[in-house]
Order: sequence, then C-alpha cells, then structure tokens
Amino acid sequence: MRLEKVQSGDEARQEIDRLHGKQISLLRGYIGTYVADSGRGQLWVSEHSSNREATEAIEKMAHGIKLGKEQFWHFRKMIIEQRPVYLAVGMGQAHYFFQNGAKVIWLSVDPSLAKEAIRDSVRKIK
Repeated sequence: MRLEKVQSGDEARQEIDRLHGKQISLLRGYIGTYVADSGRGQLWVSEHSSNREATEAIEKMAHGIKLGKEQFWHFRKMIIEQRPVYLAVGMGQAHYFFQNGAKVIWLSVDPSLAKEAIRDSVRKIK
C-alpha cells in the first residue's frame, strides 16, 4: 500500500475525537491513509502521556467492543510478532489495535489487505 495522506496536529486530534464521539486524552495524534489496487486502509496513532495511560485506553476499547457496545463483531485477541493485537470486524473492514509504549495504534483495512497490513504495521512500529 502507498501512503496517500497524512494528518497530524489539531487536524488529527479533531478526527480522533470525532471518531470516538468525545474528547480523548492524548498528547498527539497521527492518521495515515493508505491505498492499493485491491483496497485501502487507515493507520491511527494516539500518543498518550504514559504507557499506563495507553494501556488503560487499549483495555477500555477492548472491553467496550467485547461487550458489543460498538458496531464490531468477531472480536478476539491474538499474538503477532510476540505482540498482543486485538481484532474486530465491522463497517466492511478488519480493525486491529495494539499498544507500543505510550502509543495506541489502530489499523482499519479492507479484508483483502488485512493480514499483510497488520503484520507490516506490527513489524515497522517500534
């Protein structure tokens, strides 16, 4: 996939807040939009003030999805490259999220690109 658009600063922060329907506590946010011949995806990165805060954000998202409060299904936790990664399906895409230090990474990607995209994301985000 190739990078088509990058959002950062206030633009990314507003988009992250809009997606959650409320203001999210984070230091910085980044959104990358990717395209390929067979689909597209977005990589959302929320940088928090501490690893603990990022862990709490991950746990809160996982809990909400697990309870069915969101528009997702087929929720599960897996290990990719020795890293815990959550998966949910919804809105026509595969959604993966995981933590890297104080960062929470969410990848939404068309199913045809999902396996390759999540493996690449986990490998490259260190």
